[in-house]
Amino acid sequence: CEAGDIDAAAITLQNIGRALIAMGRVDAARSYLLEALETAADIGATHTLLFALDACVALADRCCEWQRVARFLGAAYAVRERLGIRRTPADEALVAPATVHVPSAIGEASYAEAMAAGQALTLDHMIAEAKLWLARAR
Repeated sequence: CEAGDIDAAAITLQNIGRALIAMGRVDAARSYLLEALETAADIGATHTLLFALDACVALADRCCEWQRVARFLGAAYAVRERLGIRRTPADEALVAPATVHVPSAIGEASYAEAMAAGQALTLDHMIAEAKLWLARAR
């Protein structure tokens, strides 16, 4: 397989995960997102890793894991800023609800602290953390 085919497979897996989150099938979504992260990480597909991390934001939000939402958002923000990568409108729509209600759910200070902790992590570290979280909760 060529790297492009593998990347396309990872994108498809995370898209399925997003659909499952929207349907409320969080356990199934975890499996697809884990596979997407593992596949994208294997080939170093940074954009796809960020797409999948945004899906993890949505999943953590769906599961009311507010601190995790903020950490994932912080990590994704830092990587996007460093590399000059913007979210697509679909990705922005996916994470926007969390950016609105999570700060009020956990408090602005707690939200800022968790965001900063996420921003301090490398993408590899955050992806490893996300994979552990997805695998542990299945």
